[in-house]
Amino acid sequence: MATQRDSSTMDFTTTTKSPEFGNPAYIVQQCDTPQPVVPEFVPDLLKQIERMLDSKLNIISDEIRIRTEKIENRLVLIETSVTTVRDDIRQTRSKVTELEKGMDFMNCKFEEARKERITIQTRITDSTKRTELEFNEIDAQFDELRHEVDYMWHQNNLMHEEILDLKCRSMRSNLLFYGLSESPEENPSSLIEQFFENELKLDQKISLGRVHRLGRPKSNNKRPRPIVAQFVFPNDRDLVLRNSHRLKYTGYGVSEQFPPEIVERRKELMPLLKDAKQKDKKAVLVVDSLYIEGERVYPRQRSSTIEETTTSDKTTSDKTPEQPQKRTRPNNTTPPPQSDPHQVAVNSPVRGVMEDLLRTKSTVITAIRQQIISRYSTRTCVD
Repeated sequence: MATQRDSSTMDFTTTTKSPEFGNPAYIVQQCDTPQPVVPEFVPDLLKQIERMLDSKLNIISDEIRIRTEKIENRLVLIETSVTTVRDDIRQTRSKVTELEKGMDFMNCKFEEARKERITIQTRITDSTKRTELEFNEIDAQFDELRHEVDYMWHQNNLMHEEILDLKCRSMRSNLLFYGLSESPEENPSSLIEQFFENELKLDQKISLGRVHRLGRPKSNNKRPRPIVAQFVFPNDRDLVLRNSHRLKYTGYGVSEQFPPEIVERRKELMPLLKDAKQKDKKAVLVVDSLYIEGERVYPRQRSSTIEETTTSDKTTSDKTPEQPQKRTRPNNTTPPPQSDPHQVAVNSPVRGVMEDLLRTKSTVITAIRQQIISRYSTRTCVD
């Protein structure tokens, strides 16, 4: 603390630090001026002030020390946290680096997978195109095969009908005689001549060709085998057929000879023929063709169709019961009617084979297409 004096009588004073108390003390140095008088209470007051200042300074120093320690502790915590954060950052950077490497690896793999998928898709597309071309070729081959089979079926049917026609023509002069007793040492020709004279009451001489029993002899067969007689002249054959009504209730029988196929067809037509005659309809059976009221009836039709037949176009039909048409050879240029059940029966094996081939083709095509679709779908899901 400085003491101020009048500038006219006093000079400025200088202050020095007291080595005893460590507190500033003011020593008044006179510069050619008289020294002032200090009151007695001033030193005590200065000591009290000094003690107060020391206590305050100690309190302040303690607070500063405590606060400094707290700050140092906080700094230590901050440094520890910073170190931990730095370590975490380093670990995070290493993980980010590893993740970037993994992402680069995944990108490379993804790019490879994408290229592979494109390659596989291209191969599948090419395979599909080739498969479609092969399918088209197979379809064309099957169509060609179907046409060939149809042609072969048609030709086979024509040949079958021609063979049947030739058989019928070769048997046209023959008649079958049933019920004639059979013996080991018989003469079939004599038996037939006696049959004409005794049973049919025919006086005129009938010329016969070959006469024999039909089939092989059987020891345990109680029924006699029929006799096949070939007539030299058609008029003699027709004469025998016209007089065959005399054999009713005698146990004998006379009929025309036909191939086994024609016999089976006639058996199927006989119920329809009998039904039509019972209903007083004009019906005639020509070889294997049944005509009722001038219209041909097939064996698979119901008997109700006989009642539905009309007689409105009798004049336009040349297949009348009174003048039945002769059996003609089938024409090679026109296919047989598909509605004929006999032709369907002949054609059924070939048709069955063709249908099996078509079903097999469809099954193979469907299986190949499903495999291609499933492989493509699986590959797409994996990608």
